Amino acid sequence: GAIITDAGSVKGSVVAATERVLGRTAGRFCGSHPIAGTEYSGPESGFASLFDKRWCVLTPPGGTDPTATDKLRRLWEAMGSNVEVMTPEHHDMVLAITSHLPHLIDGAREQRRQQRGEKEHDVDPDLRRARDHDALLRQNHLTTASML
Repeated sequence: GAIITDAGSVKGSVVAATERVLGRTAGRFCGSHPIAGTEYSGPESGFASLFDKRWCVLTPPGGTDPTATDKLRRLWEAMGSNVEVMTPEHHDMVLAITSHLPHLIDGAREQRRQQRGEKEHDVDPDLRRARDHDALLRQNHLTTASML
């Protein structure tokens, strides 16, 4: 059967929705989080070496068919990725600490700067890029805040 995956940065809510919608076929779901990209988005921003030597985290929930996880691992490795497997819960905690929390802090600093009428200071380009993705950033902030 088909293997179902996603490519988002938060897994807990995806797993819950997958189990709710797919029911028994959820055993064919294994989340993916390719940690790769540039400041550009959309299909036109892709390029052949996008995943070369970049990490992809697979997040099979309990009950996932191990064959599905293995096939997905081989797919990502064939695209050049290094692959790590962890539970969805562990993934969300690791990303909350290493990625989402810095964005949350930057967002709070930016809001305070605007309230004070101060000029923008130098900001890490990755954090500035994240500000352009408001909806995703809000979801990441909510998830991070609930985990901390």
